[in-house]
Amino acid sequence: MGSNTMKCPRAKCDRVFASRKSLQDHLCRHDGMKGFPCFVCAMKFVTLAELTVHLRVHSGEKPYKCPICSASFSQKGNYSTHLRVHSGESPFACQECPATFKNKSNLNEHRRCHTGEKPYVCEACGKGFSQTGSLAAHKTIHTGIKPFKCDDCGKGFSTSSSFTIHKRVHTGSKPYVCTECERCFSQKTSLHRHEKSHARQKELIG
Repeated sequence: MGSNTMKCPRAKCDRVFASRKSLQDHLCRHDGMKGFPCFVCAMKFVTLAELTVHLRVHSGEKPYKCPICSASFSQKGNYSTHLRVHSGESPFACQECPATFKNKSNLNEHRRCHTGEKPYVCEACGKGFSQTGSLAAHKTIHTGIKPFKCDDCGKGFSTSSSFTIHKRVHTGSKPYVCTECERCFSQKTSLHRHEKSHARQKELIG
């Protein structure tokens, strides 16, 4: 660890930070401190930067435009991940199964299906979840908030990811492509299930 870096002092946390501000923001996550509320909905955020990105959900602003297709994104990370749909790159591989992912955060979430870890806990009822999206969707049971509305059919959704998947019902978009047979899927989970069928076939042959 470099002389200018600072390690999180909390037990069982190995995160290291280059600035005191980054460490303070991280400690707020441990403590559940979210001092930046959204004035449109009930969500709260640890940093002003996170709130700024979230507000694009309500404003519809999507400053990151794909140069290959018409897709646009509110977050740079999602834009970078999307570009891998065109390149076919999935550099993050699970060590337990054949699944591969276009970003590290999705791999980390996937690993929890093998470990059984559920670090995201509902403050209202104590139920645990392996993914942040699953927790966000669960919270609507308590709040009833569904900020993402489909213009085509009026259906409401609690998370942007579930809304994005739903829109493909209307557009017919299938952005997830199997590298083995080029079959296309509208959802990543469907692609992963399909890829496992190839893996099983290879095991039987080989």
